[in-house]
Amino acid sequence: MSQFVALGLLVAGLAAFPAQADAEQVARPADTVTGRTMAERYCANIGDAAQDARFAWQAKTISDMEKELDKRIAAIEEKSAELKDWVEKREKFLDMANDGLVEIYTKMRADAAALQLAEMNEVTAAAIVMKLPPKIAGAVLSEMEAEKAARMTATIAGAGRAAKRNKGGES
Repeated sequence: MSQFVALGLLVAGLAAFPAQADAEQVARPADTVTGRTMAERYCANIGDAAQDARFAWQAKTISDMEKELDKRIAAIEEKSAELKDWVEKREKFLDMANDGLVEIYTKMRADAAALQLAEMNEVTAAAIVMKLPPKIAGAVLSEMEAEKAARMTATIAGAGRAAKRNKGGES
């Protein structure tokens, strides 16, 4: 008889549990009103908060990046202003030096100036000769070798490349 009781309890127990398809619903009890599981309800409840937190983190990250960018822009603008100031000072110095140098060559004898100008870079020499008063420039060029004076005159006239090319072709 105890075997029949045990067998009856076993059958009753098996009948109490639903089939395999129903077993998932037993494992995840659904809300009777919405039909959602507890996990789905949990995710739905914290979804807005998680999204808000993610947006807040992104906004903070963007704000931090903007601050860093503003710092870098300020540093670049500061360096740019510093460089502009340096260039202005340099140009003023060069203008003063050039004016002073031209003044020196203006007061030199033509033959001495011609010897010095013939030994320096042709472009620099041409720039100096170009700033000399015409009468003095003519005297200096007349004291130079004809070939150097012609090249310098061509440089002053803007034909320096053509003069060099012609000289190279003749050699």
